Amino acid sequence: MIEVTVAPSDEEVGLGLSGTSGWVAFERDLRRFLAEFASVIHVDGLEVTELFAGEPVESAFANVRNGLIVPLGAGIDWVVRMCSGRGPYCILVSSMLKIECSWDGVVVLTATERDVAASVTIGPSLDVVLREVAGEAERPLRSVETVADEAFWSSVAEAPAKVKLLRERWAYGKFGTHWFDINGELAPRVGLLVQPRSMVSVLIDPRLELDHLHLDGPFTALGDLSGSVEVLHEDFPFGVDSIDDIKKEGWRFGVDERETWRWVAVVPDPDGVVRGRWPVPD
Repeated sequence: MIEVTVAPSDEEVGLGLSGTSGWVAFERDLRRFLAEFASVIHVDGLEVTELFAGEPVESAFANVRNGLIVPLGAGIDWVVRMCSGRGPYCILVSSMLKIECSWDGVVVLTATERDVAASVTIGPSLDVVLREVAGEAERPLRSVETVADEAFWSSVAEAPAKVKLLRERWAYGKFGTHWFDINGELAPRVGLLVQPRSMVSVLIDPRLELDHLHLDGPFTALGDLSGSVEVLHEDFPFGVDSIDDIKKEGWRFGVDERETWRWVAVVPDPDGVVRGRWPVPD
């Protein structure tokens, strides 16, 4: 296997990205390099994986989910967007190719064919570094297997609880989740709101006291649980210095991340097939 790192040859572009005078040339050369690279190994589509929403998502990406197959041209557009510092971020893959982007204009391609880069034009705005990597098989990750089907939602509705919450995660990151209060008869209603390929977590009588949370996280702070179905929330993946800080911001409750993995399922596509893959943490 070969790993190809593509970066701006102009340090100013790497620091200022699309706001610099050299960005246009870098984007032109990057697009050509990616198109030729994919053409050599006969890649015409890429699967979206490890979607990450660290900022509010624009409407054009509102329906993007893990498992989506995008045409090569759209994939290249997305790579350029990520290189310019705009999300949502993801890793694009096929059986022959994996494309990862950093936050500073660097693209890393991992391909199964070792000699592919020799056939690709390297424009003057690109700095390209090649290295061979071991082709060892990655350790397979255990994925969520439960399907959020009718039987699942019936079980959720029938589960006795004083407090019953549901988290829908459609992407990693601060803006990749929705939280719902599903007490009473609300579970079937919320089941119609969550989107295919999302992972849903059901929490039955979770500990909600802010003072029990681990300061180093990860946890989610929640707003009022009485009122609207969707619950205001904020993720704290790296914790906080003091619980008093989030109390001062008006948050009333909190859920430790470990509680969200006790009852999980993946929402299937309309045809009943699960195409969203969510690895279970070790």
